[in-house]
Amino acid sequence: MRVFPSADASVPGVEEEPVSAFLTFVAQELGLVISERDQAVDDLAKLRRDGVGEAAHTQAMHLLARAQTNAEALVADARQTAADIARTARQHARDVVSTARRHADELKANAVREAATEAAMAAASAPAALQAETMGLRQYASVFRALMKTNLEAALAALEQWAGQEEKLRTAPDQSDWPGRYGEDRPAD
Repeated sequence: MRVFPSADASVPGVEEEPVSAFLTFVAQELGLVISERDQAVDDLAKLRRDGVGEAAHTQAMHLLARAQTNAEALVADARQTAADIARTARQHARDVVSTARRHADELKANAVREAATEAAMAAASAPAALQAETMGLRQYASVFRALMKTNLEAALAALEQWAGQEEKLRTAPDQSDWPGRYGEDRPAD
């Protein structure tokens, strides 16, 4: 199993360059093995055409078998390495998600604690603020009642005075024809 170096301890994953280099190497080796196999097949076909004997045919078959075995080994190694890389990446992804969830849970717990603290402080200060507001409103109501009483008393006094003058005018004799038609002087008020 091939292990690739991590890029950085704080960053999940592996360095891209070694993985890419390894995959390039596997592709080149696979290409060489396939090329060797194809060459062996071509050589075998040529030997058959040329009528070379059974020994050459057997040798060619061995070469072909060895090329096939090498190709299968390289493919198996490449598949195993790819599976290891995928497994490592999946584990890294699970670790990152787990860390993110723990961090989110911590943030949520801190936010709940802070909200509870602020709510408790607000609840503790609310009665004092309400009492101060209530006291101010009571003082305002008391001053307002005193002003209303004064204004009402003044209005009632003015109304009584006006009513008294109206009564006087209604009960006073008609003086429109004075000084007298009858030669009398106007009575003194």
